[in-house]
Amino acid sequence: MPPKRKNNEQIKGPTNLKRKIISTTTRGMKKPQITNVGTSDFERLIKRGIYVDKSMLISDFCDANNTISIVLRPRRFGKTTCISMLHRFFECIHEENDDNRNLRKSAFEPLEIANKRPELLDTEFGRYPVIHLNLRDVTRDTWEATMHKVRDVIGEIFRKHAYVLSSLSDVESLEYTRIMKKSPAYREWDSALQKLSMYLTRHYKCIGCIVLIDEYETPMIDNFDTPITSEHHKKYYCHAIDFFKRLYSSLLNNNSNIHKAFVVGVLPVEMHMLLPGVDSLSYDGYVDRFGFTEPEVVQLHSEHVNEDMPSIDNLRDLCGGYWVGKCELYNPRLIIKYITNNRSDYGGNGDYAYTIRHLIFNAKHDTKDRMIKMLNYIRVPRTCRDEIWFDKLVACDDSTLCTLLYHAGYLTIRDGMFEIPNAEVYMQWVFNLVPELCDLSKYETLVDRLISCEIDAFNAEFDAISLKYLSHYMGGWCSERRTDIFYHAFYFGVNAELHRRGYSIVSSSKREPGLVKMYAVPNSATTAAVLIIEIKLPLNKESLEMAANRGIDQIKWDQYISDKIQQIFIFGIAFQGNQSCVSVRICEPIK
Repeated sequence: MPPKRKNNEQIKGPTNLKRKIISTTTRGMKKPQITNVGTSDFERLIKRGIYVDKSMLISDFCDANNTISIVLRPRRFGKTTCISMLHRFFECIHEENDDNRNLRKSAFEPLEIANKRPELLDTEFGRYPVIHLNLRDVTRDTWEATMHKVRDVIGEIFRKHAYVLSSLSDVESLEYTRIMKKSPAYREWDSALQKLSMYLTRHYKCIGCIVLIDEYETPMIDNFDTPITSEHHKKYYCHAIDFFKRLYSSLLNNNSNIHKAFVVGVLPVEMHMLLPGVDSLSYDGYVDRFGFTEPEVVQLHSEHVNEDMPSIDNLRDLCGGYWVGKCELYNPRLIIKYITNNRSDYGGNGDYAYTIRHLIFNAKHDTKDRMIKMLNYIRVPRTCRDEIWFDKLVACDDSTLCTLLYHAGYLTIRDGMFEIPNAEVYMQWVFNLVPELCDLSKYETLVDRLISCEIDAFNAEFDAISLKYLSHYMGGWCSERRTDIFYHAFYFGVNAELHRRGYSIVSSSKREPGLVKMYAVPNSATTAAVLIIEIKLPLNKESLEMAANRGIDQIKWDQYISDKIQQIFIFGIAFQGNQSCVSVRICEPIK
């Protein structure tokens, strides 16, 4: 995990905004109504939600030298929200009246873009026709069914701009109508958007359109259950690549009717095949515009602090750890969930779960060994490709697999080394590899035993679970090689369950192979016990019992004495292979 940082700067400044807008220049407003966590529409967020100000993306986009900007980030990093913001800012709406235009512009006036680049609201706002292609939900089981959804999406874009019919010739109008009606007899869908860009530029007599493409690669490799087989490659993938290569090429490559284009996605799927002839692709020119930075997280935390919220260090451990160059990013969706006390389940079915499980279980011995090291919090050298080619995935190529894991957010690169970013991602790894370890009912039962002082029952339950699953590991895909997956899964699962019950995890050590430490302090006086858990590996010829007792002896528990605390339970857990030992010490502060 990334090292702890000191002196987290909280940036202060006056404001009179009614909405909650977090930026590096504004703060200090009343708590607003919280919008749904899943909301990604800019207009809804700016009116009713927590909006972290990323409006300087508009300035960056305007200043970019290249016509086409491409940004790749894991899912839930605000890509769709930023695309929605760009759409709202640049769009020239047909026959829009002044009142509506001023109302649209007013949404940007409290933001950084109005403070730092006010001239852009005069020169660029509402200036361009916008072609917005969102491919998030088009993927189906067969290429024919997917193509049907693609026709629907393109047809709706044409329907939105139906006003251009008044400026088209009879032949153009006939073709436009066929596209708008999504006629299956129409055959030139791959060049339809290029023609729309020409019609819009002509209609508005402007310098060109703004093109926004969201999830450009999803029709090729969906984030749920893409079959990694040669048969799928022939029946689906080749058709998808061929079609979108022609669509993107006609729309983006040397198209004089395009002023600028912004493309976002997750994976670098055959980018030079999909975007032939496109030079100077921008991958990391917008480093801090997607995902939350540490100052933004600190500011959000200070605005919404309450007794149930994890500390900043805990949020970093849970949601941070994504590195783009020297910039660390946090997962926005997870941060908002924790801040609003709407926490996600640990170990949910992560993106590309089926694909990743298939690739890892069919990977070479060396690849599996690298995965085990990372699950044991050992960083490994980076091996990454510039692009993902499907035939390389079929062959379970190590570098291609790592490229997928990195761009999907399962790995991050820090100082040239791969590592797992945070606790939430770790549990997604566990779910993908051994889903049984993410059964939260098991952790609920263990925590019941802890807080009710049923120590013998806890020992028996823990021994049964560890024996079952560690035996599975020893005979499973990581045969005869020790792994700490179970113990880290135990740590994260108990952590989540204690949070749910009103405990604060006030301090957890830097995780290392065979070393986990947790301090859980109750927020409510009705829950009287502090729980401290330390996991150890035996040293040299040390017995499991000695290692467990050593963990207990190293705990400084007296710092948690208070009038509210009735008891402190200290658990020392030692393990080796598929054997474990749990020792318990109960401390009762002297009144």
